[in-house]
Amino acid sequence: MLVKPPVEADSIPDIVRDKKELDNEEDGNELVTDNDVFYERGFMDFDWQTHTQYVQQVLNDVVLPDYIKRTGKQKPDNPSIDVAAAMITNPYFNDLIVQSRLPGDCKPDGCLVQIYSLVGEAWVKKFQATTFTIMAKPGEKLGTVLIGLVGNDEVPSRTVIWTGSVFKEM
Repeated sequence: MLVKPPVEADSIPDIVRDKKELDNEEDGNELVTDNDVFYERGFMDFDWQTHTQYVQQVLNDVVLPDYIKRTGKQKPDNPSIDVAAAMITNPYFNDLIVQSRLPGDCKPDGCLVQIYSLVGEAWVKKFQATTFTIMAKPGEKLGTVLIGLVGNDEVPSRTVIWTGSVFKEM
């Protein structure tokens, strides 16, 4: 499910601070990203799940087997991921969107994000990229979805489109 960004200051939870507050801070260690550019273009955040039974099931059944296969490493101690569900590759079924913080999956240019689709009875990885944040919005044509891979001052942002059959960088 995609979540629209807050629009009014009153609707912003205490834990979320607006850009004006960050700009007025004297501490220059805040990470400034391109989120606002994507929000202005109609992109929305995913509804991330963290520390739930659902996340644990996705970790054990989908993410860890892929991690072991792609890295050759064993299951790490205290693995950490976030999971969201959204209709990206299929307008009738949710895909899994995973942001991984497993060992080696986070680098200076962000952390690994992956999109898995249910094919038959198995989750199949359809896309992966390294980014700070991933957002999405419906494309202009039915069955297309735009994926925003959010960067910052040093790492360029990118846009990827699900064309209805493949992911393609724009």
